[in-house]
Amino acid sequence: MTQNCLHHVLRLEDLATQIHQSLRPGGLLWIHDYIGETQFQYDDERLEIVNKILTILPDKYRNDLVNKRNISKIVRRKPGTLISPFEAIRSSEIMPVFLQKFEVIEKCESASILSLICPVGTRANYIDTEEDKLVFELLVMLDEILISKKILSAHEGIYLLKAK
Repeated sequence: MTQNCLHHVLRLEDLATQIHQSLRPGGLLWIHDYIGETQFQYDDERLEIVNKILTILPDKYRNDLVNKRNISKIVRRKPGTLISPFEAIRSSEIMPVFLQKFEVIEKCESASILSLICPVGTRANYIDTEEDKLVFELLVMLDEILISKKILSAHEGIYLLKAK
């Protein structure tokens, strides 16, 4: 089992091999991780969609209570400016690397836009009224559509895998 740690691993191929070799026959691997763009280098299409939504989303929903800021625009971070040089170091490569040695039994992918529009500090803004809950449900639905129609890739993935 891995939970939110693979996106810090530089030598994914070595780790995938070690896990593959250490699993018992019939053993399963569960991965839950950030699988978005490496080092948060969001692609232009994702940034365009997220920022268009943020321009029409009322201030109430963009208020980040944890970080005491208002989220008005998401920008691509400069590589090398993250807290850790290993943060999301090869995140977009996690599943391609692991799928060389494993096959998917079940998967749940999410957060093409949701984690950017509704980061942790804003989520309490969506619970006060039925209208607030509806706005959140619409954002979740849009997120699911963007992934299912392959307009944007997921940022989060949960996978149950078996060895090939």
